Amino acid sequence: MSSPMTIGIRIGFAIFFLSAVESSFNVGILAYLINSTGSLASANYLQSIFWLSMTVAELPTGYLSDRWGPKVSLLLAIALRIMAFSIFFFFGQSSLVALIVANLIAGIAVTFLTGVFSAQLRLVERCQGLTINYVQFTAMSSCFRYLGMIAGSGVGYLTLRFGSIADIWVGAGGLAVIHFFYVLSSWENVQGEIRSSSLGHLQKAWDQIRNRPALRKAIIFNALLTCLTLSFFSNWIVVYVPELNKTPALLTMSLVLLSLLRSVVSYFYGRLWVARVLLFETVAIAGAAMLVASANHLTLSICGFTLAVTAFTWCELLLKQSILENLPPDEAGVVSSLQSLIENIAGSVGFVLLGAFLSHYSVQDSWRLSGIAMVLMAMFGLFIKIRGRSHIQPLIKSNPSACVKSSPVFHTTPTGS
Repeated sequence: MSSPMTIGIRIGFAIFFLSAVESSFNVGILAYLINSTGSLASANYLQSIFWLSMTVAELPTGYLSDRWGPKVSLLLAIALRIMAFSIFFFFGQSSLVALIVANLIAGIAVTFLTGVFSAQLRLVERCQGLTINYVQFTAMSSCFRYLGMIAGSGVGYLTLRFGSIADIWVGAGGLAVIHFFYVLSSWENVQGEIRSSSLGHLQKAWDQIRNRPALRKAIIFNALLTCLTLSFFSNWIVVYVPELNKTPALLTMSLVLLSLLRSVVSYFYGRLWVARVLLFETVAIAGAAMLVASANHLTLSICGFTLAVTAFTWCELLLKQSILENLPPDEAGVVSSLQSLIENIAGSVGFVLLGAFLSHYSVQDSWRLSGIAMVLMAMFGLFIKIRGRSHIQPLIKSNPSACVKSSPVFHTTPTGS
């Protein structure tokens, strides 16, 4: 039996490599899509295809993930990504059909990633009698994620510095191969207990969401935030690094600083307790900061952007923790898929609307619209909170289990009645 800290580190490094892969092509993907399609609006339309494929494939792959286990699901996701990267590299700049096919495959790959880290954690927790300190694990896994972003950004920069824009897929593919063999060699193969058909399993997962108010509210709120922050996180680089092809150093430095900021926020999230329940207040700050970030004055805009990213990251960690600690182990894949399905529908609709909006207005205008919407949503949430109704907040629960040596991330308690 592996030690608790070893399990956490294994999951953390898998998150690190996944983030490194994504960041290595995020350095140049927007410039790649703009070069391949001809405009920013067309690039956003193309990304809506990616989100659409995730929406269609989410539930079937969620069931398969529960059936096969998180390790097999993660390996399959990495293999499909390598296939998509190959199509992008060899055919993407010369064929619109190839771009569409690669986006479809990449979207399906992401659906196999849905919930694998949470499922692995919850299944190992049950199999080995562990009790998870979700606050610390959420903070630690997020730090691994953002450190992976920094490493991946470095790989992406070197690729752009010494190669062409299409070579980002070579760097991403190389990291994906390393990721594949790391998971193959280090992860334990654990599976949930599935005793029903695919439809029965889906119904059981849906019942879990309906019967867990904290989980349901976190899922819905996460989808709303995803839709409202699409323009901010998908197009911010166009605002601050307008000549994407000609300034790889500035582009990489911007991504590294963004990842460092989010890793610092993750670090303090694990150590500050009072502010962890201030979800709607943080959303209001994020919305107001987006309005500041849309200003034409560069210094003022960067200050607003920094504050908005800080607030968004805090909200993301809060919602991630709330979902993780309420996730049922045996239905983790399908529950996560239902969560992602709602999020993907919001993302698909959001990117289509964003593409149409950017055909007539600027990126800053989209930030202003989203910022106003977030402030209004936060005001509504605060009104409900003041009226005394339950609202989203983390719920730290004890989980009686067998005695296992404690650690900073995992702690255990004696078996209860």
